[in-house]
Amino acid sequence: MKNILFLFLAITVCATIQGGVLSERQIITEETSVSGQFTSNEPTTISVTLPETLNTILSDEPPTITAIISGETDMPKGYNLSWYICDKNGNTDTSKTILTQVSKGSDGKKGTLVFAGGIGITYIKAVIIDKNTWIKYESNLCCVTVGAPKKAITDLRFEKEMITAGIRENIVNQLIISPQDATFT
Repeated sequence: MKNILFLFLAITVCATIQGGVLSERQIITEETSVSGQFTSNEPTTISVTLPETLNTILSDEPPTITAIISGETDMPKGYNLSWYICDKNGNTDTSKTILTQVSKGSDGKKGTLVFAGGIGITYIKAVIIDKNTWIKYESNLCCVTVGAPKKAITDLRFEKEMITAGIRENIVNQLIISPQDATFT
């Protein structure tokens, strides 16, 4: 099955300003968009660099980072697309959906995926389910990595399979979404 997946990314960073006369919570939003066809021959990495101004307002505590991904895909009418958390081996727990909107095939193909909780690594999968709630198509593993601010990088570790070539030197202050081999088969 040939699928084209469109991702629209928005990162919202909340950080507390301490010291001086300012003591408030600020919201910083960075947005980008990309579209393309994910095939096994073309692994795709979508990188969003957090604003440079982030480093100037951070307190000693890492910020809370929320990433919102909206997806749209060509799939048979009557099927639903959902995103699920899975383990690093790609095993999907269908009780843990992380999609706040369910896609509705050709009737309405948009969905929103929300990550929150700050620094860390999350494994996700896109799953197409039919009306009987059977899994029909499943993407391969996607890795969502939220980088720490530079002053908090000490205890942050990445497993080698999660770091795409060319990203190593820029991994701090990035949200990286790497659909590895993400064709629905």
